[in-house]
Amino acid sequence: MEKKIRVKQLGIGFISCIIVIGMLLIGIKEDLVGMETALFVGTGVLILLIKEPVWLIYLQILYCCVNKFMISQFGAPDAINYVTDVLMILSFLMALKQLYEKRKKTYLGVPLVFAALFFGLGTVSAILHEVPILLLLWSYRNLMRFFLFLFSCVVLLNYEDVERFGKIFSVLFFLNVVVVSIQFWIQGYYQDYLGGLFGTDMGCNGHMNTFLCIYLSYICVRYMAHKTSFRCFLLVSAGSLYIAALSELKFLFIEYVFILGMSILLSRFSLRIVLMVLGAFAGLYVGMQLFNTYFPGWEFSIEQIMDYAGEGGYSTATDLNRLTALQTVTERFLRKPEDLLFGLGLGSGETSSFFQSAFFQKYGERLHYTYMIHAFTLLETGWVGFVIFLGFFVSVGIQAWRFGKKVAFERKIFCMTTVIIAMLCVIQCFYNNALRVENSGYLAFFMLAVPFICRKA
Repeated sequence: MEKKIRVKQLGIGFISCIIVIGMLLIGIKEDLVGMETALFVGTGVLILLIKEPVWLIYLQILYCCVNKFMISQFGAPDAINYVTDVLMILSFLMALKQLYEKRKKTYLGVPLVFAALFFGLGTVSAILHEVPILLLLWSYRNLMRFFLFLFSCVVLLNYEDVERFGKIFSVLFFLNVVVVSIQFWIQGYYQDYLGGLFGTDMGCNGHMNTFLCIYLSYICVRYMAHKTSFRCFLLVSAGSLYIAALSELKFLFIEYVFILGMSILLSRFSLRIVLMVLGAFAGLYVGMQLFNTYFPGWEFSIEQIMDYAGEGGYSTATDLNRLTALQTVTERFLRKPEDLLFGLGLGSGETSSFFQSAFFQKYGERLHYTYMIHAFTLLETGWVGFVIFLGFFVSVGIQAWRFGKKVAFERKIFCMTTVIIAMLCVIQCFYNNALRVENSGYLAFFMLAVPFICRKA
């Protein structure tokens, strides 16, 4: 029997070698050897990843932190962005397989109900509005991929993986400080084009903003839990505000204050709070001075912030703006009662490099509603869908807080970090489209999966 198996394996191996050699010869003749080599190597890597599915999650997170850098700094084609889709699909399939085999509880019931309601209502609305199936599927791709990734993280990862990611994020943070410094001081990039490992394309600092919020939240909670030093807290705060100042991330200064406040509320009172507040004031002062040195005219007053968010458009005079986008979308496009409740349907406002919806062709370039999730979501799913969408993040935050009371102290740190991240996700829905983009979206949804991983036995 063993001899037959070995003969069969040798036969398969021999045939495979003949095919590979033949393909390479064709590639040399047709000048496609580079593409074929990448295909063979990629296939081999995927086979290895499928054998160890947890590696798919690691690769996804790391890849999201560097693929834009590869495109903008090394000239890689934009098509490599779609590698994240392949990794997401493979990890989801492996998660389904593992869940079926091990039958372990995920504790994802409540968030999954919100997700199912959101996509269910959005799909029904799309059918009633006769949204083309291709646009509906593209909407699934842009939104559902993150929910599927969250599920995959919960099923495939263990608490030890979460701890390991804490160390990985530490390395990535300090690498970003170094890369941002090189890009600003030597290469001359600034503002929306300064993204560190997230590249130098327009809007890359939005991905950086999400990463900084995640790592700042983690360090602040660890500091309040006596698991890291005041020096480490100051160093991370200084590094984050330094990046924010050079890349003109005004919003991070506000998010920083929010993160500190949430960290204090979620912790017991101690002298560390006093040190944290004093250190934060010092860091904010230095960061604002550096910001005003390169981008003068900002005082970070409430009046100025409200004027910035409420006057004019997001990037041009005709754009929607953050404070009035919901009102504008409601008054201009959701006039029917059914549209007010359930929107124009998932996919109705979609756009891509390959196709565009009729709505986007008419209004997309003028209003830029795709720049802000709250406007985009309200347009496609109405007020019911929009509330359900935000409810998903709130439900994760509540679950994380509840789990934090039941798990060991070390795991509680990660649960409390996710409470902050979940609330920041709600806030960021009104700020930009980071939760719809692969580089920042996968990072955020990984963090949303953390408390459910910690809750597993």
